[in-house]
Amino acid sequence: MRRFVIIDPEGKPVAILDFDRIFSNGKVTGYTAAFKRKLTGTTPHAEVGLTKFANDRFREEGRTLVTLGLSPLAANAASGLAESRIWRSLFQRAFSSERINEKIFNLQGQAAFKRRFHGKEQPMFMAFKRRTLVEIDHPSLAF
Repeated sequence: MRRFVIIDPEGKPVAILDFDRIFSNGKVTGYTAAFKRKLTGTTPHAEVGLTKFANDRFREEGRTLVTLGLSPLAANAASGLAESRIWRSLFQRAFSSERINEKIFNLQGQAAFKRRFHGKEQPMFMAFKRRTLVEIDHPSLAF
């Protein structure tokens, strides 16, 4: 694990960013963001600066891969695979929901933060062996 910390002038930590190592053939080839927190009242620029600082260190070390983790529900357009319209619709509505983004989890802010680094987005999918209860209760909405 690698840890990056911002210390205030009084010597107290105000922001922290942890990365887990990514291995290939027994060697560290990159890092993935694992934990990120800042104290209330700390500038939002602290997270951006800390992430950029960490990425610059990794690049200097010759690491070939850095991931910032998932952006839940951000890429929710049709995939071209067999999929449930109802789940895609629910995911799109959740991502766009002002209430969810303000009260539960800032999905849009999480995605926007990661896009600032101009990385390559990699779609992730979830699958079920059988139709879910939501689809069984509403068969006209599935597939």
